[in-house]
Amino acid sequence: MPEPEKLPTGDQVVDLPEEVLFESAQVMRTKARWKIWVWMALVGAASWGTLGMVFLGSLTPLFMFLPLFALAEPGFVTSLLSGLGVSLWEVLVVALGSAPFGALAGLGAAALGLRSAARLRPREYLTEQLFRRAIGWSFAKWLLWPQLAVLGLSMLLTALPGNSFMLADFSYIVVAGYLSMLAVAIVSVPVAGGCARAANPLGLPGYNALEGKRQAAVGTPKFAQYTRVMFAQDRRHLPRNKLVVNSRMFLESFWTILRYRAWQIVLFAALLSPFYFLSDIAQLFSNIDDLKQASNATDFSLGTRLAFVLLVIAWGSAFAWLPPLVLSLFHLIPSSKRGVRDQRTYPTITERFAVNRWERGVVWVTTLGLAAIEATCLLAFLIVLNASGDAGGAGSVHIMALAFAGFSASALGMIATYRAMAIDLRTIVYGPAGWYARREVPFAAIAPKRGTRTDMADDPRVRAALRERQAMALGLPKNASLEQIAKIASRTGVLPDFGLGEQQMAPATIEPPKVKGEHDIPETLEELHAGRLTL
Repeated sequence: MPEPEKLPTGDQVVDLPEEVLFESAQVMRTKARWKIWVWMALVGAASWGTLGMVFLGSLTPLFMFLPLFALAEPGFVTSLLSGLGVSLWEVLVVALGSAPFGALAGLGAAALGLRSAARLRPREYLTEQLFRRAIGWSFAKWLLWPQLAVLGLSMLLTALPGNSFMLADFSYIVVAGYLSMLAVAIVSVPVAGGCARAANPLGLPGYNALEGKRQAAVGTPKFAQYTRVMFAQDRRHLPRNKLVVNSRMFLESFWTILRYRAWQIVLFAALLSPFYFLSDIAQLFSNIDDLKQASNATDFSLGTRLAFVLLVIAWGSAFAWLPPLVLSLFHLIPSSKRGVRDQRTYPTITERFAVNRWERGVVWVTTLGLAAIEATCLLAFLIVLNASGDAGGAGSVHIMALAFAGFSASALGMIATYRAMAIDLRTIVYGPAGWYARREVPFAAIAPKRGTRTDMADDPRVRAALRERQAMALGLPKNASLEQIAKIASRTGVLPDFGLGEQQMAPATIEPPKVKGEHDIPETLEELHAGRLTL
């Protein structure tokens, strides 16, 4: 099949005023419903409040009973905090300030999310469902990035030698805390995205209502029209005639697989954190007279930390380089293309794999290859952990718990990799689907890039685009002159006035002749010119 034609994107696209949903970005923000602010504030308060409590719980399990200790023996609380290197004020700020700070962060995410949503281009999403998800991600990402930044900064400060941070070392309970905090941050993304879609800040018709309207039109001429609004055909065929391996492909591969495998981290944290938490409790009560000794008993050595970081980097980098490597190998093997009966994009994975063995091979080799790399990294870490003696008093139980959590999460990750490659392999090879196809949505943009819709009519590029579209509508070349367009348009009864938006055209009228008979001589200039086109 021929290479799909790449369509204009970004600044190359000229939007007409009538194809923009809102008059301006400011008008869009003004018309946004109050629900989006309330929902984002609630999600922000809940997620940041949970992060704060998990952070305090990662200092020591005794924080769960801190109020009881404060009532029974205030002196014990003072000695406990002193042994951990924290003050009561720091604990109170984290405990009482996380939720209010999260509410403010949620309001900020709502404001930034509206700004991001204004830049979306609905026609570049092949389905209406993908466009709705993009609206949710426009808000959810502004909650996620600050949480990941705080988590990464706290881990860095903890890892520095001789640090004076609240977390003194990488003990079992600290690792459990970090895993739990990362899981909370990941879980908050679909929650925030779902709330943003439910709030409907753009005032769009509901997805179920649109789908119901389409189904109700089955058997009528409007069904095809509604279908083209909801779905567009993916024009990116596989295998590609000429594979282009560049930095975009590496970044696209990494982001695609990471996005699908985020739930693997949540499962790993859910399986491993309880073991570390209970192990730390056992060590704490075994050394209740010396908190420093309890901390050292569950601390990971510097060698184990460095090995873990290097293995995580090796595992994560495979997200980026493995898919391009597999694609390159399959393109170099001519026999791999013999099982290709149809290169087109079918709606389901089963249909695509039934007619395209090349695509099926790329997906399975990448999935199995990444699973092998992940298993190798996990086994290497278990060997380092056992050799360094950091398994602690739990010994083999610790190794077994880590192996169980790791390989269980890897099984979920393998399924996620398969789905990522099967669904988004064309995005890795070609780039976004919107580069090659457009959905027939009434509006091309949410808000103007600059200024208002009224200002767009004065843009020379918009005027030129209006002239091109008018010429094509009349069957003329895109570069037809104004005289040619006016001459053909006059025969249709319409004369265009480019750049006036909705008032760009005025219908022409033909006055009936005022002469008295077929052979009468006109007595005035009006009768002489009767019957000509007038505006």
